[in-house]
Amino acid sequence: MASKLSHYIWLFDTILHNKRISQKEIEKKWELSPFYDGKKLSRSTFVRWKETAEEIFDINIECDIKGGYCYYIEDNDKINKDNDLRVWLLENYHISNILNSSISIRDKIITENNPSAKNFLFEITTAIKENSALEFTYKKYVEKDVEETIYGLPLGLKQYKQRWYMLFQKGTDTIRIYGLDRISDLKIVPNAENTPKMDITPATYWHNYYGIYTTNTDKQPDEVKLKVSPRFSKFLHSLPLHHSQKEVETNEDFSIFTYQLCIERDFISEILSNGTDIEVLEPQSLRDEVSTTIRKMLGKYEL
Repeated sequence: MASKLSHYIWLFDTILHNKRISQKEIEKKWELSPFYDGKKLSRSTFVRWKETAEEIFDINIECDIKGGYCYYIEDNDKINKDNDLRVWLLENYHISNILNSSISIRDKIITENNPSAKNFLFEITTAIKENSALEFTYKKYVEKDVEETIYGLPLGLKQYKQRWYMLFQKGTDTIRIYGLDRISDLKIVPNAENTPKMDITPATYWHNYYGIYTTNTDKQPDEVKLKVSPRFSKFLHSLPLHHSQKEVETNEDFSIFTYQLCIERDFISEILSNGTDIEVLEPQSLRDEVSTTIRKMLGKYEL
């Protein structure tokens, strides 16, 4: 199944990135792909792969008969959104293929450790799909040797800075965030109380936030204005801090970016981590908080 899965991913990726492509063009690309086994892509095999890819990735692959019998993916633009899991899967698929072919130079490649990637991802995703509950032991890093038994419904997952986090529902209306690297003894259990899931997804929950931590999801986003060095602005062009990012002014000395988001500690930490490349212009409350933190840091070095 693993090798077949590569074929389905390859077909999905080929049609997605070509936008519109005929079967003859797909056949030619197949013969140039790393998965080509000497067998031509027959019509029956193509149809089977197409139908399986549609089922696996929840997509519709359509054929434009009037446009030269070209295949395309319905709602292509939606799939190409940065937070679409399917895009993440395709990117990791490409990386995996490259690294698998580079074992002979493994001492020339360094990857980042992801400590929670293997911790209960399968069980959590299974519980989400089956509408089951979870029971597990959770140990908070901020409280020494304090463990708590948690029961409730998993609502989704988010990866942030090499760690996985679970969006979780306790009771009927309480939302919590749990880091997978702090979970132990997890098991899937029936939703005995038939508690209805809250209508919340990771995309909606974190829409107005940077990072993971939230303190009040009812508050309205602030307008943040950052003054950024020319060097760092290039990094923001290639990888925006937040989906609301807009560049409103640029010159040889600096650029100004605006954001609509709720200010929490992850965003403040990101600003501080970039040192003199970022200056907060607005709001004043954020500028004051960053300034206070910098003074406290200086105090630790007796400056």
